[in-house]
Amino acid sequence: MEPRGTQSWREKRWPAVLLAVLLLTLSVPSQGAQTSRDAMTIYPARRTHLIDQPLGKLKWDKNGYLIHYQRGAHPQPLIGLYTADGEVVSQLSPASHLTGVRRMTIKDVAVTKSGVLVVAAVVRSTNGALASALLEFDMKGVLRRVIKMDPFTPDRIALDADDNIWILGYDWQRLGKNDDWALVHKLSLDGRVLTSTLVRSAFPKEGDPLDVSGPGIGASDKYFESVGDKVYAWLPGGNHLVILALDGRVLRSVNRPFDGLFEKGAQFLEIHALVFLPGDRVVVQAANLGRGIVLGYGWFLSTDLGRTWSSVRHRFDDPWAYSLIGVTKSKEAIFLRLVGPDAGILESCPVAF
Repeated sequence: MEPRGTQSWREKRWPAVLLAVLLLTLSVPSQGAQTSRDAMTIYPARRTHLIDQPLGKLKWDKNGYLIHYQRGAHPQPLIGLYTADGEVVSQLSPASHLTGVRRMTIKDVAVTKSGVLVVAAVVRSTNGALASALLEFDMKGVLRRVIKMDPFTPDRIALDADDNIWILGYDWQRLGKNDDWALVHKLSLDGRVLTSTLVRSAFPKEGDPLDVSGPGIGASDKYFESVGDKVYAWLPGGNHLVILALDGRVLRSVNRPFDGLFEKGAQFLEIHALVFLPGDRVVVQAANLGRGIVLGYGWFLSTDLGRTWSSVRHRFDDPWAYSLIGVTKSKEAIFLRLVGPDAGILESCPVAF
């Protein structure tokens, strides 16, 4: 399918000699926790792609696709689906497949291993009514199914190995009235509810676990992903990392998992990116802020769900310019490096851990 939007990609490969020299250059750790034998190393990029107008949400889908979407845009948001090499797979406007839509907000997008594009959206109709739904498209952009979710509003979605849809969100009818409702639902691909878990009452009444900020911490997003036989959720508003079994049981809840990132302690933590890896490993991109200055910044790896952290080693000249998007199954970290207000470069960097 030909691109039908503003994104365009151009590939550039590093010369082999230059790559060899860079790989032999000594890596340096991020500024923060001490390195250890479990440390992660990021090597220079093997592939780069130029992306025009990178504003919006970029995410790496575990089934091998780069997803680029605008959560809300005028007249309607677009979704672009690409391979790791930057080739366009599909590009669509979900709202154009529905009637009576005045405005749509895209909450999240994921791709099943069977090739179904799942879109979590909130729609305002031309008569002012609000509705939340999951929209399922094939790879050609054809709408195949609409799953109505009201009164539950999905914030994030994750897909397990059986193509079941896990949804993190809230019940707008009960929000603020009682805490007897689940934050997470597991659905089959045809929309049947298989299990509900993680009730709101498990968290303190003060604050909202789905907020992107909490006491002493702020985040760019909420993070929700299925890896192997577990589902991971980090809720910034409560600063809790929750691990679920595929049957919905809460296996573990870790309070304040990032307190050990920086040697001198954190005055205010900013979480810029979070990636869950097999084996209960977590990679985080974070900054330690205090009195208007940056006290520490970098990428960090934990192999024990936040009990201990080690700095990620890298050779980035300007780490602030890089945002971690995800890590592929072939152990390449995908970064977005902004080079201007309307352009960015995606870099695929080999990693070892």
